[in-house]
Formats: sequence, structure tokens, C-alpha cells
Amino acid sequence: MDDTVILATDEETSLAEPLLRPWIYQKCQLMFVKICVPDAGSEREVIAGPAIATPKGIPGRATLGLPVYDVTTGNLGFLKDTWWDASLPHELKMLKTLNDADVRNVPTLVCGGVIPRQITTSHKYIDEDWNLGAYPPVFRIREHQRILTEEVGRPLNHFKSSKQLTRIVYEAFLGEYSRRCLHNMQILHRDVSSGNILIIYDNKASKDNHDGGGHGMLNDWDMAIHTDDLDKAAPQAKPTHQQTRQCLADMAPW
Repeated sequence: MDDTVILATDEETSLAEPLLRPWIYQKCQLMFVKICVPDAGSEREVIAGPAIATPKGIPGRATLGLPVYDVTTGNLGFLKDTWWDASLPHELKMLKTLNDADVRNVPTLVCGGVIPRQITTSHKYIDEDWNLGAYPPVFRIREHQRILTEEVGRPLNHFKSSKQLTRIVYEAFLGEYSRRCLHNMQILHRDVSSGNILIIYDNKASKDNHDGGGHGMLNDWDMAIHTDDLDKAAPQAKPTHQQTRQCLADMAPW
């Protein structure tokens, strides 16, 4: 039982619903929950409605993306709830590094961390005789983590014009391939795809209404890695297909 998620009270729901309503796409009976997010040794409470990003299959990190109402600030935010691969650099630290270096068009970190005592245990049984499907060279230890960021974006397929689409993709690539990110810090995103490029409408967005406005953001830095560590990461990344299909296709030797 996960006691870090409970039903929101009527009062909490009444505060959160006006901010979350524009992000509720499906017609269903609404249920709002209160979620605890690690925050520098303490906890921050957020109110969430339906997720706008859900897992597309059984294998993977079981990632949920939820627009949330931040009880502390009263602002809208975005909560990423996922089972982090403990062999990879921590996305939380990666985002903090990017933010501290003022890399543009990447999520702005609010808080986050690993949920205590929520960790997979399959690695403990990898060598058991009864585990006939085991593949010892490649296994994952996953920890449950939540990351709260400021921006809530629209999917790339919600573009308003071809000009806006081109600009949004360009701006998202500026995040990974900027001089600060790639050249100075030697960080690669490794999972650039249409699903990880978002359209952000906020006070940083372009005021140009001729193409639809907004600005591009490159999201999901959980596969990001320092270029010095690429050789160590490659043998594990390939057999388990951690990248999206589009990203894997780009890496194929043809």
C-alpha cells in the first residue's frame, strides 16, 4: 500500500480543479488525489487529477505525467512519477545541473526524490534455479521517484501551424545541443522524440501570434548521461531497449 497517495478533500479539490480543468482531456468521473513529493528532507503536497501521460506497455518505467496543483504555492506544476533505473544518473540531479547552468528550454526543477522503501526486488532472485527466464547480464534495480517541475506543456501534435511546429522542434533541440549542455557539460539527452518535445505557453513564450506562439521544451531527461559514461552505458542500454523506438531507429547502423 502506498500511503503517499490519498484522496483529496473536498476543499483541496475545489482549490485545484480550476487550474487543472484545462488539462483534463478525457470525459470520465473525476477523482482528485493528494500526492506527497520529496522536498529536501521534507515533503510537498500536490493535488492531481487524471494523468496526461501514461505507460504504453508493460515493460519500462511505468511513468505517469500529471498536471498538479502545488498546495505550497498555489501554482500549477507538472509531476513525473516513475520507476527510475538506479544504474543511470539521477534525473533530479541532471535537471538541477542544467538549471544551474541556465540551459534554456529544459524543465525547471521544483523538488523531488526517491520514495522511501519503494524499490524493485527482482534482482534478488536473478540466480534462483526456478527463475527460468532470467538474463543475468542485464537486470534493472528500479526505485520509485517523483519529480515536480514548473512547466506543463502541450504535446507536439497540438501545433497550430507548420511554422510553429518547426520553431518548437528547433527550440527543443537548442536545449540538448546548446554550447552549455553538450559542449561545456558534455551531457546528452539520448531520447529525443516527438513525445519528449512539448509546447509551453507561459511568460517566457514568444509573443508572436502569427505562428501560434509558445516555445519548445525538451522534456524527460531520465536517459541523459555524460558523454564520458557512454561506453559504460551502451552494453546495458541496447538489450533492454530503454530508448524510444524512434531514438533506437536513429541509432541503427544502416
